[in-house]
Amino acid sequence: MSNEVKEQPIDTIESSEKKRPFVKKPKKYLNERKGRGFSLKEMKSASIPLDDAKQLSLPIDSRRKSIHDKNVQILSAFYRNIVSKRKEEKIQLDISNKEAFKALKSLRGIKSSEAKLLIEAGVKSLQVLIDEESEMLADDTKIKVEKIESWIEQAKTLVKRKGIMDSIDELLQIKGMNKVYAKKLVDFGILSIEDLSQEKANILSKDLKFSEKIIDVWIQDAMRLTGKPVPKKKKPVEKLKEVKKKPEKKPKEVKKKPEKKPKEVKKKPEKKLKEVKKKPEKKPKEVKKKPEKKPKEIKKKSLTLKDLGGIEKGDLKSLKNLGITKLDQLIEEDIEEVASITGINKGDLQRWMSDARDLLGLPKDKEKPKEETPPLLKEQVIPKEQIIPKEQIIPKEQIIPKE
Repeated sequence: MSNEVKEQPIDTIESSEKKRPFVKKPKKYLNERKGRGFSLKEMKSASIPLDDAKQLSLPIDSRRKSIHDKNVQILSAFYRNIVSKRKEEKIQLDISNKEAFKALKSLRGIKSSEAKLLIEAGVKSLQVLIDEESEMLADDTKIKVEKIESWIEQAKTLVKRKGIMDSIDELLQIKGMNKVYAKKLVDFGILSIEDLSQEKANILSKDLKFSEKIIDVWIQDAMRLTGKPVPKKKKPVEKLKEVKKKPEKKPKEVKKKPEKKPKEVKKKPEKKLKEVKKKPEKKPKEVKKKPEKKPKEIKKKSLTLKDLGGIEKGDLKSLKNLGITKLDQLIEEDIEEVASITGINKGDLQRWMSDARDLLGLPKDKEKPKEETPPLLKEQVIPKEQIIPKEQIIPKEQIIPKE
């Protein structure tokens, strides 16, 4: 059998087989064998302190004075691996301890020293503190049981509150959502965007008493964020535009030329005095009247939200997200509800609604007249002559009934 030894990789500190150096036999054999330990020169060239070598249980042979490059490479690789693992564990431990310390310091009435004792006992979060038994934890940390019980109750409320706040923050990612609506959804049991995407607008609007249009916008946005297919809205059937017929042109009247009268044959007059011939009077030419042109019909443009004064692109976009694109839709909406969702000023919305009524030719909202209170009835004045004095009044007991 050959005495050659294969190199083994070093994975962990706790290995079943201790690391041994390679040494050379006498010159006659020139084969490698396992030695008792590494030489001090090999340790020094690998930059390993003796204290660390003892902690890692590395074998050291003080009798050896030789240096082999192979042994130095093994030692340096082994030590680098150990040092890097130690650093990672220390960093992870420091980060977890800092987070645990910060979480425990949020409890009322806890000191820094008490928080460190809890961390040493294994309490790395508020959830772990809730699951612990107060008496056993008091024995381990030497802290009073009453204190630990109060901290556990505080931890329960903080964990519950944190869960609610996380749900509200998640729901605020949806368009048109504010904290008031998000809190109502959380109270109702909708704790995430996934929960909201599975709801139906008509049922949820009845339960929460919100507008169905607004809830439909929320659900569609939640489906988009969760990657679900958003159902397409059915477009209303557009009415065919009436084709305006052009007025037919009247045929031009053909002007008839006046017929020429046949020339009268003049009879030669008898020899008489020559009569002075009167020139025939010229008839006035008829003035031809041109046909009157009909006035062109002015096509009325369809009115939109852009025709309102003082409205900006951002306002148009936020109203469009609610499905409000026409003037008649804007009039039907509630001012307070639209203002709370879109963040538009109520005064601007009221002004736009009144302008929309003017453009559509609708009457403005009139205040109801106050009901007039009926006039107070005047007290009847009795004359002094009809007043009966108290002395003449007969009591009921003395009145004799009629038979």
